[in-house]
Amino acid sequence: GEWQVEETADAWLVRVPVYLDDLAAEAVAVELYAAARGDAAGERHAMARGEALSGAVNGYAYQARLAKARPIADYTPRVVPALAGARVPLEMANILWYR
Repeated sequence: GEWQVEETADAWLVRVPVYLDDLAAEAVAVELYAAARGDAAGERHAMARGEALSGAVNGYAYQARLAKARPIADYTPRVVPALAGARVPLEMANILWYR
């Protein structure tokens, strides 16, 4: 779905609709990712699962609040497998990047 960004004086409020179909919500994590650029290190920000999306089967609104240290265009929402302690490489085929 279309992600939404609201700007406040000091933060970006980001909302991303995610449709999981047959996946359990506990099996995935939704993040905002920004690659390293210049002096800025790469960043990963976990998004919190919010309310269920009306009319959708297993769809949820995920949300996060980011400090405005970087432009919002630097960030991309992504869905990654969630397994405590696991490291997920960027090129892993199971990562669903926002298009």
